Amino acid sequence: MRFNFQLENVINELTQRQPKTVLVQLPLGIKMDVLDIMAPLEKTSPATRFVISGEHCWGGCDVDTDEAKAVGAELIIHFGHAPFVKIDFPIVYVYVEDTKDLMPLAEKAKEFLTAHTKIALVSSIQHIHFIEKIKQFYEQQGKTVFIPDKQGYAHVNGHVVGCEYGGLKKSKKENAIEAVLVLGNQFHALGAALALPETPVILLDTYNEDVVLMDEKRRQIIQQRAASIEKMKE
Repeated sequence: MRFNFQLENVINELTQRQPKTVLVQLPLGIKMDVLDIMAPLEKTSPATRFVISGEHCWGGCDVDTDEAKAVGAELIIHFGHAPFVKIDFPIVYVYVEDTKDLMPLAEKAKEFLTAHTKIALVSSIQHIHFIEKIKQFYEQQGKTVFIPDKQGYAHVNGHVVGCEYGGLKKSKKENAIEAVLVLGNQFHALGAALALPETPVILLDTYNEDVVLMDEKRRQIIQQRAASIEKMKE
């Protein structure tokens, strides 16, 4: 199985909390795995009723307490994201680990980094367990690699969220980084590229198994914004 859903930890939480009804939230990328997730929980946990949310789940901030209350849930299990904001409702966050080996992509990305010595390395939460291995790999190639301290909504060092890039901005200022390497998907990489408009951002796209320089996409988005502003002025 590609993903580690940490079901033992979830079962332990259910055993301790003893809820009767549980709302389960899943982002789109792992909704297809819902049967693999639910079979062990329904078999071994004390919860008597699980309700699978059919709503969107875009991030750790997207916690549907209204739906939970509507179905009479006493607990939300939120898969795929890290704790983000304080929620006035019992919730268990399960940040799912993607077990895919990222070293082939790291090897492929070397050609994008030949002109850069100081690199900032960040990751979406699904790959954060791999970040130290990637750091060591590039240090062996003679690079200086910085993992930004957590800032703002980041859960741990090196964690990047889609709406805020304080850690990267601080690293750019303090460490004079020359490029950014993002483990994850285009959403986070594009945000990093827009947050640091003069800095090359390289994405290790773990879902399309590709390495992407975000410069062109950043240019397109900035042009679209400028066009929208001009249209609004008219």
